Amino acid sequence: MRHAIIMLMAGLLMAQDTVPAHIQEFAQWRLANSGLRSWDEDLRLYRAKLIASNVTEKDADAIILELRNNRDLVGAARWNASLLDPGYRMSHAPNRLLMETIKGRKPGTALDIGMGEGRNSIYLAQLGWSVTGFDQAEKAVSAARQRAAEAKLPLQTVVARFDSFDFMREHWDLVVDMYEFVPVRRFRQQVYESLKPGGLWVIEGFGSRSEAPANAVGEGSYGSGELLRLLGNQFRILKYEEVEDVGDFGLQVVPLVRVVAQKK
Repeated sequence: MRHAIIMLMAGLLMAQDTVPAHIQEFAQWRLANSGLRSWDEDLRLYRAKLIASNVTEKDADAIILELRNNRDLVGAARWNASLLDPGYRMSHAPNRLLMETIKGRKPGTALDIGMGEGRNSIYLAQLGWSVTGFDQAEKAVSAARQRAAEAKLPLQTVVARFDSFDFMREHWDLVVDMYEFVPVRRFRQQVYESLKPGGLWVIEGFGSRSEAPANAVGEGSYGSGELLRLLGNQFRILKYEEVEDVGDFGLQVVPLVRVVAQKK
């Protein structure tokens, strides 16, 4: 608990700092223009946009370097910008795969990775789960906390990045991972160790229409079969599908990957 409080205070201190204007501007541009392109492709296009708007090549390169060095801040600013944009299309309902997975399951402890405004955390709390959610976007976490308080639901929230959050060991019965592509690629060992034996990791995210290898697709999508390769050794794959369906973000029919993995 002490660690969670420290993490929350650190996140609030970060939120009080002024985010550099270049980061805010790029985050807003990426929210409006990115789609499923990769980080590097977006940086290349944004550099061209800067130069087209009469920014010198030297200054444009300096801005791109600043963005590269502050990727976490860009991610948080992008999500915060979405909360301020009434035209941003995203689902505020709980994820369907999550609802199907836990139907009839006894409530336990749940971790919501990249909780956003808390749509999945609050749904689980309503069903009696003991839920902790974290996100690096402080405005999203604040919105989730307010929604939980209004509904009189217990919900632990933490402002943190993936690399600073304490996943703990054998603590969770359920990990929810919706449209976050970093955890399974960089922190799957931490997630694996944080789950109780038999615990579930529920994942949904954008897929790729190409047959390109995983390292060639954008960081905001999964390659075909990528999650099977990454999870197959340590988890039983209870559900796996690559489908065309309406995504929770964008609300358009797009390739999606859905996985329910159980810790062996």
